[in-house]
Amino acid sequence: MNAGQFPLGDGRTLGARRVVGVSGRDPSVGQNVVYAPTVSAFSTAAGLVAYSAAMSAATRTRIYSATGRGAVRIMLVELPAGAANYRIEAFLEGIRIYDRTIANGAGEAQAQAVVGFTTYPSSGAFNNLFPDYLPFDASFEVYLTITQAGQTAKWCYLVEAHQ
Repeated sequence: MNAGQFPLGDGRTLGARRVVGVSGRDPSVGQNVVYAPTVSAFSTAAGLVAYSAAMSAATRTRIYSATGRGAVRIMLVELPAGAANYRIEAFLEGIRIYDRTIANGAGEAQAQAVVGFTTYPSSGAFNNLFPDYLPFDASFEVYLTITQAGQTAKWCYLVEAHQ
């Protein structure tokens, strides 16, 4: 099931699913195409809340969890440039659906799109980030493990709650 590029919005329906809430977004901001070089710039452009936390090295930390019925539209995760390696894992209904280890070098603080997809223009440093549609009936979780202590992880998301 794919609802297309844009969220349904509160009260809309898709098949048997009815959106009853949207989290991670400023309620006054609608979602369209946005530019996402980093989590910070993306959240500002899209009106999403950017979350952050100082991480411990080699400790698997759950940075997001949703239970019940819903759909993930966007999930971006990032560590600062030069923050060594980090691993992102995402689970849908308890099944691992995303597992990637990223090696950041100097000047490489590009956010990783766990859910959503990007396009790279022929010129310029910005990527377009488009929402996707990943429905779940019981749970969606994202974990982050870093190799260097004291780094601050950032993430933002757009998740719908369904009835």
